Amino acid sequence: MALRKSLLAGISVTALLGAAKCPAEQELSADTRDWQGMRRDLYYLVGWQVVATAIIYHAPFEFSNWSEEEKDNLGFDQWRDNVTDVVWDEDHWAVNYLLHPYWGAGYYIRGRERGFSRKDSFWVAVLYSTIYEFGIESFLEQPSIQDVIVTPVAGTAVGIYFEKARDRIRSQTEPLSFSDKMKMGLTDPLGALNRSVDRLLGLDEAQSSQLTVGLRPIFSVRLQSGLHQGRSPGKVDRDLDGFQITFSYTW
Repeated sequence: MALRKSLLAGISVTALLGAAKCPAEQELSADTRDWQGMRRDLYYLVGWQVVATAIIYHAPFEFSNWSEEEKDNLGFDQWRDNVTDVVWDEDHWAVNYLLHPYWGAGYYIRGRERGFSRKDSFWVAVLYSTIYEFGIESFLEQPSIQDVIVTPVAGTAVGIYFEKARDRIRSQTEPLSFSDKMKMGLTDPLGALNRSVDRLLGLDEAQSSQLTVGLRPIFSVRLQSGLHQGRSPGKVDRDLDGFQITFSYTW
């Protein structure tokens, strides 16, 4: 359960785009809100949730905590039964009170990075966590009462701390250290993942910092010394040996 909760890190829907605007501590005009960017973030979040669920669905019980019976009954009927019976879950305290606030902070920071006010960004976290609990996860288990509350509330508190730390880093005049750049990526994990996809799709955004994650194929090269299976002498063959995970920063 704990490992599954740490991997399934959120879900959202485009209904957020029609959410009511909330008053902010500092009023933000509609012109400052990047709705197009927010829409893309929402699509990405749905995609991450679907991918993570598919991976965990095929994982062994020791990892997923989803029984074969639950998997066999996967469908709308099971979802309906689960969402009508909300429970107080018994996940490990680190999952409920460390990982969930961290991801809640990620939801909050996404809102702030898209030009939304603090209160708007709090409601972003509320919607993300609520739809996550009552969305894809509910196909396999009952929604958690404390997760719906802790994720946005504690997440916003952590997110405000993250925001202040990010502002301090951005205000520096000297070149940023590797540690500073890592902090920028770790305080906006969803943004880092989304920017990776943007690069793959050729969609470049003006960002003050970019942490990108990718896969690089690893090939072994073999030189053919003679004719073999129709190959010409000197033919170079490349065999795919695997993939290497790559991390990079653009500042």
